[in-house]
Amino acid sequence: MNAVHNRWYSEYDVMSRKITKATMPIDFSTEYSERSDDELLQLATQRHSLTTEAAAALDAELRRRNLTDSDRVEHQRLVKEQREAALTSHATLVGHLTLTAPAIVGIILIPLFGLYMLGPSLFIYYVMIGIAIGWQWYLVALPMWKKWLMGKGVQQEEIDSLARRSGLAWPVDAAIGPFALHTAAAAICGVHLVFRPGNTFT
Repeated sequence: MNAVHNRWYSEYDVMSRKITKATMPIDFSTEYSERSDDELLQLATQRHSLTTEAAAALDAELRRRNLTDSDRVEHQRLVKEQREAALTSHATLVGHLTLTAPAIVGIILIPLFGLYMLGPSLFIYYVMIGIAIGWQWYLVALPMWKKWLMGKGVQQEEIDSLARRSGLAWPVDAAIGPFALHTAAAAICGVHLVFRPGNTFT
């Protein structure tokens, strides 16, 4: 009987402690005094989500540390720059992995495949086909990369600037695109003419 009573009392005591802790008022002044300047400035940018007591304690702590609205604005600017730098680095990496790398692989592998299968006599055609297919991949993948960034809230002007800075967009891409397509067609036709039955070249 005593064991049951002691067990019941122990469970009641634990529950009582939890309820007491949950209902105790939060000492915002103490909590904010233990935070760093950056944490307080970041919290100040979200003061609309704070209770009246929390906002008052935050203002008092900011005054105690001589942190002003100018400091808050500067903190926001630095945070924005850090986020943009991180996004730029990530976007550049994704861009080169999805645009540059496949294009280079195509440019290299297609001539090697042509050499292996058909020999070196038409090597220039293999190279042209590789370049053309790599360029066509670029024309498809670049808009997809830009759309991905726009989905993250990046403005079109910033995306175009990043594409140029990172080497993902060429200033002459509008002129090279049709040329690459024409080159692909010419190369494929040339290979077909050389290897069709009854030709006089082989």
